[in-house]
Amino acid sequence: MKRLYPGFALIVLFASCSKKEIAAPQTSPAVAAISQIAATARPVVTTWERPMEWSRTTAPDGSTRYSSERTVPALSPELAENGLVLTFVTGYNLETPALEKPMGLPFQFYSLSGRSDRPLLWEQGIRPGALSLSVTVPAADAGQFESGSSRIQVRHILLSPTAIAATGRTAEELRNLSFRDLAALLGIAR
Repeated sequence: MKRLYPGFALIVLFASCSKKEIAAPQTSPAVAAISQIAATARPVVTTWERPMEWSRTTAPDGSTRYSSERTVPALSPELAENGLVLTFVTGYNLETPALEKPMGLPFQFYSLSGRSDRPLLWEQGIRPGALSLSVTVPAADAGQFESGSSRIQVRHILLSPTAIAATGRTAEELRNLSFRDLAALLGIAR
């Protein structure tokens, strides 16, 4: 009988509390909307765009490296050195593009057809005033890349050290966010 009273008391206490009262407290600091952050801290965001042209080089192992460069006047030496430059790509899945989500560079992607045992390697290069995108494609997938490269779209997000601090997260935490979560955090259209 003595065991029933504490159990009954817990049930009554639990039933009388609302969800808000028993929710765990938030451990991360509140983050202001990016629209409330000073203009100097706002990120530089490009629209989704197709790479203008691809240059092609062949490696000794037979793989092909495709590269495309874009000038970005806002990419100052200080931003390139101390800021965060994120590049997202769509169209990387050359076989079934409807199944993909934007991916942040760098990443590896295996061809679904299984023609090659090596992945497509997607990478970015950063230097003041310009960003480059490169894809290393196994020889078996080179033709497929050439026919599907017109569907590739790229979007760059540049964050200064001030903009990184304004988000309340570290550069590494921002780099690990999905495009959807990053767009929501920064208040940019997807």
